[in-house]
Amino acid sequence: MLPETDRTTLIARSIFDPGWYSDIKHTKDGVFLMAAGVLFYFDEAQVRPFFSSLADNLPGAEIVFDTLPKLAVIFMNWNVRKAGMKGATVKCALRGADEITKWDNRITVINQVPLFRNIPRDPLWGVGTRRFMDFSDRFKTLNIFHLRV
Repeated sequence: MLPETDRTTLIARSIFDPGWYSDIKHTKDGVFLMAAGVLFYFDEAQVRPFFSSLADNLPGAEIVFDTLPKLAVIFMNWNVRKAGMKGATVKCALRGADEITKWDNRITVINQVPLFRNIPRDPLWGVGTRRFMDFSDRFKTLNIFHLRV
């Protein structure tokens, strides 16, 4: 969704393939990673070592990603099954960014915000959509985490 520029590099590899670290050429000014709609499709057992691997290979890098708590995972997976989709189930559930800091002491939380916090509610979206956004933000069912490794 973002165009590649002299300051951005798009890498077509699995996040669990450590070979992609060598694809990043310019790290002296820092590395910023976005993993939108990615991490919650994997087991926590896969996601945990990913963060340690980031800290090992890109110390000081920052990553932003979205996440869901367990209740939201149950609801999402119910909807996935209801729609007849296979293989798109959500697995990794995280209530708060502080959970990840327990996985590796090199991980620090920069910020955690509800997904829709700064999005104005447009009346044209309908009551259901606006209520969903308000509910999600109030009960933190969809969140964005910003971490440093």
